[in-house]
Amino acid sequence: MDEVNREWISSELRSLLQALASTGEVALAYASEGSCRPDELALAYDNFVHAFVGNFGAGLSARQRSSLLRVHELFRAMSDTDQPELWTDDAVRWHPRWSEVRVAVKDALDALSWTAG
Repeated sequence: MDEVNREWISSELRSLLQALASTGEVALAYASEGSCRPDELALAYDNFVHAFVGNFGAGLSARQRSSLLRVHELFRAMSDTDQPELWTDDAVRWHPRWSEVRVAVKDALDALSWTAG
């Protein structure tokens, strides 16, 4: 069985968190041009946070785990609503729900002792 690459998963999650914590423009630049970039950001977060917590969760503090899961819950709540306006580039830039995501992401970065940028 292949060994899980902690360094790569951690690095990718950190890069994504740093992008999400920044301005909407920086966050959007993380996702591929021509895609539904807001959706790609949420999907990337879902993938990396599950890989990170699933493989290394035993070594996380309660605050680290809860802050990462808080971001996940914000994205899930946004997905569960019938509000397509949350999934536009302009929403990432200016919508209050995406501002909530940025605040939660900054808390996760702090909890993990990772810099915001």
